[in-house]
Amino acid sequence: MTHNQQEKDVSLGALKFRIRKFTPEVACFWAMRLFGNLLSGVIGQGKFSMENVAALIASFVQMERKDHAMLQRDALSSVYVIMDSGVHPLLNSEGFYTVPDVPAPSILALTIMAFEFSMRDFFDPALLATLAGAIPGLSSALSQNGSEASYTSP
Repeated sequence: MTHNQQEKDVSLGALKFRIRKFTPEVACFWAMRLFGNLLSGVIGQGKFSMENVAALIASFVQMERKDHAMLQRDALSSVYVIMDSGVHPLLNSEGFYTVPDVPAPSILALTIMAFEFSMRDFFDPALLATLAGAIPGLSSALSQNGSEASYTSP
């Protein structure tokens, strides 16, 4: 996948889907939510480590039901069903599925794939290293993990 890829096609069973990146506003909202959790833990603990990050990401996914519903709606709003008649949104404007009987495991998989696809660019090591310069101790920790680099926007 290239850095600038805006959509990708996936198959789940007999169904085919197109996942598009979140809008910039939605992507930035979720990045700030995720990084806010990560940074508060890093700053609160006074050090950066991959173990800290793993624990903080785990705490991010243990969200309240309303937050989960918002995340799932944002993620699935970027998913389209590829059919013989064309490409159609998975969710309609009221938030109902346009394809009946999509299995729950497929909904979970699509939610995770859409979120990961849209958030991937925020985890570019060069971008992270540049952002880390604003937080004492984080930049040096990233460089110890081999992630220090400069970032040039595409």
